[in-house]
Amino acid sequence: MIYDVVSKYTLQIEKDPHHRFKSWEHCYQFFKDNYKDLDGKVELASLHLAFYLASWGMLRNSFLLQKDYLIHRYFIEQIVMNEKFQILFEESPLDEHFFNKVDELSRETVRVYKENILLVNGNETEISLTDTLVTKILLGVYGVAPAYDRYFNEAVRLHGISAIFNVNSMKQLIQFYKLYQNEFEKCQEEIGVHYPPMKLIDMYFWQVGFILEQGTVEEKEAIKLFAEEYEKHLLVKPKHVLKRTVNRNSMSTDDIRKYIVSLLEKAKTEGKTYIELVSGELHKDLGLKNALPQVCSAMRTLDSYKAVVIHETASTFSSTNRYGYHLNTLVAIN
Repeated sequence: MIYDVVSKYTLQIEKDPHHRFKSWEHCYQFFKDNYKDLDGKVELASLHLAFYLASWGMLRNSFLLQKDYLIHRYFIEQIVMNEKFQILFEESPLDEHFFNKVDELSRETVRVYKENILLVNGNETEISLTDTLVTKILLGVYGVAPAYDRYFNEAVRLHGISAIFNVNSMKQLIQFYKLYQNEFEKCQEEIGVHYPPMKLIDMYFWQVGFILEQGTVEEKEAIKLFAEEYEKHLLVKPKHVLKRTVNRNSMSTDDIRKYIVSLLEKAKTEGKTYIELVSGELHKDLGLKNALPQVCSAMRTLDSYKAVVIHETASTFSSTNRYGYHLNTLVAIN
C-alpha cells in the first residue's frame, strides 16, 4: 500500500519535470549542499526558500504575501547558519535527541520570524506562524518534519496518529515509518534522488489526504481498510484520539470546551504562542455526530482564551470554521 500510494505522488514528477512538487527538491538540495558555506549566498538561499513556499501555497492568507523574498534572510542568518542546528542536515538517528532538536528548531524558527517582522502592509502587526507554515519551512530546508497541512492532517488522523505538530506526533510517525520501512525504502530506490524519511512520510500522508478527498470509491475504501489494519499495531494510542472511548451522546458543550482548552494548554507547554483549530477536525477527533453547533459554540466561548475568527460561515455552524488562539492572551471572547 505504501509504495502504491507514494507512486501516485511521484508519478506527477515523472510526467512533468517542472511540476511544483519539484520545488521542494530544489530547495532541500540547495541547503543540503550549501549549509556549511552560506556566506555570500544568503540572498540566493532566501530566494530558494521563498519560491518553494510560494509553490506550496504559503502565500495564501499569510503575511508572506506582503513581503519580498528577503524576509527569510533572518531565519537563514540566525538559524540555518547556526552550528547548533546544522547537525540536522546530517543523517541523524530518529531518536529522542533528534525529536527534541527538531522541537527546539521549530520554536526558534517561530521566534526569529516574529522578532523580525513587525510591519505587515504598512501596519504594526504581531504575526502568527501556523504549524503548516513552520513545518513547510523545516521540510524545505532540513527535511526533518512533514508539512502539517490539511491533506496531511486528515490522513494521519485516519491512521490514529496525532495531527498536532509536536514530539509525540513525530514519534508516532516514525513508528509508522519503521513498521513499513521496507516499502518506504523501495520508494526511495525508485525516486533516485535522496529523500529523507520525513519527506517520504509527508508524501505518503499527503497523497492519502488527496485520495480521501478526490479519489475513487475503491481507492478510499482501500485506504480506510489499510488505516484500520495499522491501528492494530499502535503501541500507544494518542491521548487526543477520543473517538474510541467517548460516548458520542454524553459530551456537552462544556466538555468540548475543556477538551479544546487541554489542546491549547498542551501547545502552550510546547512553546507555541499561537494555534489554529478547525471545527470539522475537532468534531471528527472527538468522534461526534451532528454536533457541529456545540463544537462551534465551544470554540468561540472558551473561558480563558480569546478566539480570533479566521474563517466563519454565515450560519456559524460549519465544519470549515477556523479559529485562532493567541496562547499568551487569557481573555474570554465577548
